[in-house]
Amino acid sequence: MSLLPPPRVLLVDHRLSGWAWLRVALHDLGATVTEAGHGDQALDLAASELPDVVIVGVAISGLDGFEVVRRLSGEPHTAHLPVLMAAAGGAEPLPSLEAGALRLIQPPAPRRETAALLANAVRLKRAAEAARERLLQAQQWTADRDRLVRLTLADLQSLHAAAQRAATALVGEIPAGGDVGRYARAIAAEVQGADQVTSTLLLIRRLEEGDWTFQPRELEFGELVAAALAGWRGPAVDASLAPHLRLVADRELLLAALRALLRYGGDRLEADGRLGLTAAAPPGGGVHLELRATGAWRAETLDLDAMQSVLQLTLASLVAAAHGGQLHGSGAAAPTLTWSLPPEPSPSATWPPQVSRAAPAAGGSAATATTAAAATAAARRGLPAPASPPRLPPPRSG
Repeated sequence: MSLLPPPRVLLVDHRLSGWAWLRVALHDLGATVTEAGHGDQALDLAASELPDVVIVGVAISGLDGFEVVRRLSGEPHTAHLPVLMAAAGGAEPLPSLEAGALRLIQPPAPRRETAALLANAVRLKRAAEAARERLLQAQQWTADRDRLVRLTLADLQSLHAAAQRAATALVGEIPAGGDVGRYARAIAAEVQGADQVTSTLLLIRRLEEGDWTFQPRELEFGELVAAALAGWRGPAVDASLAPHLRLVADRELLLAALRALLRYGGDRLEADGRLGLTAAAPPGGGVHLELRATGAWRAETLDLDAMQSVLQLTLASLVAAAHGGQLHGSGAAAPTLTWSLPPEPSPSATWPPQVSRAAPAAGGSAATATTAAAATAAARRGLPAPASPPRLPPPRSG
């Protein structure tokens, strides 16, 4: 049984409904028939209802049939409608074809041939509509991508503007004996932030589009954490790792996600805060990682902070999903993120990986605040909100 709606046919000439062979063919097709008595009415009905097939009699009142077909074919809104012309026996088919009709039908036409012709016309129209819908979707996706690019560029521009201000201040303070080192460090931090936003966004795009060669291999998790902490300039990290933690994973992806989680915690903490990193092997194997922040949790006041938070959590979630794992978070003043990875990539893991786009529940989660700030920043620019990180559960007791 077909789930498609019955075909809708517009007959332009009341006399056509008296043709028994045509009535039978329309019945075999299961068509819903609408009739128009003259050409002007036919043009109005075709434009408002967009029927699956239009059958136009050659000799109709008002506009003649050829003019109706020409106007339907020449109007962008109705040009995709399949049009057949109908005439008494002996008419030449060429004028109908030149006007824009697919075919001229004349009595007595074989029942099965007419039904097949009508069915083909219906398929042609529906295929044209599907192609048009796909084109509109592609145009919308392109527009959304362009808006996201503009949003990202605006954030990068704010970073570089801050670096420029710091450089200008540095030049101004050198003759006055200002603290050159402080401004130099500020410039380096702003430039590093711009590089992190760009590289994280590009990696997320590659993962979401499946443009990544997944290369799982056996890894020592302690070595991976040591690599992530190499060159770390954020707050102090108290690491407590169970010995001999091993898993099969893509090293480059895991390393990028670990660094993103560390940056997420480090960027949110005040200067005197510390990060606690605990890793253990759950009963089924793999790794259960917990990142806990201790100390004052800095409020995000800049659009850039919110954008970085969304990107960092999204990347960690995508990498976990690619391996069949999960990212969860809880807490408010001192959030905790838990990252669970199986001993090897799960057969049920989807590729490219997907992150839930549901908005986080209101209250307590730091990720909620970052998402809201990013959405507010986007709204101020008249752009759609960036993709949300996965829904985070409520704070745990104890």
